[in-house]
Amino acid sequence: MVTIFSLLAELKRDLISDRTKIALAQAKAAGKKLCRPKGPGKSMLDGREDEIKDLLSKGVNKANIARILGVAWGTTEIISRKRNCRAGPNSSFPVEGDSVCKTQSNQPLSPGVL
Repeated sequence: MVTIFSLLAELKRDLISDRTKIALAQAKAAGKKLCRPKGPGKSMLDGREDEIKDLLSKGVNKANIARILGVAWGTTEIISRKRNCRAGPNSSFPVEGDSVCKTQSNQPLSPGVL
C-alpha cells in the first residue's frame, strides 16, 4: 500500500516538474524576463563614505560605526568593501598592503585574515 502511494507521489512530482519547465520555456520564448527584478540600488549610507572613512581613521570599529549611523553591522561592512572605505596606515584598522598589515614573520596577511 505504501509503495503505491510513493509511486503516485513520484509520478505527480514529475508531472508538476514537466509542466513548470514547459511553462518557463514558453514564457522565455515570449520574451518575458525570468529573473528576480533589480532593486533601487540605493543604500542608506550613500554619500556617507567620507564619514565612514573618518570614523575608521579615528579607530572606531565597524560595530560602533553601525550604531552611530543607525544601520546593521553587515551594512557598514558591505559599504566599506564595495566603496573601498578603509582607514590608512596610521589607524588601528590595517589595510592589506600597508606595513601595519604584516604578520610577525613580515609576510603579508591573506585577504581573509583582515
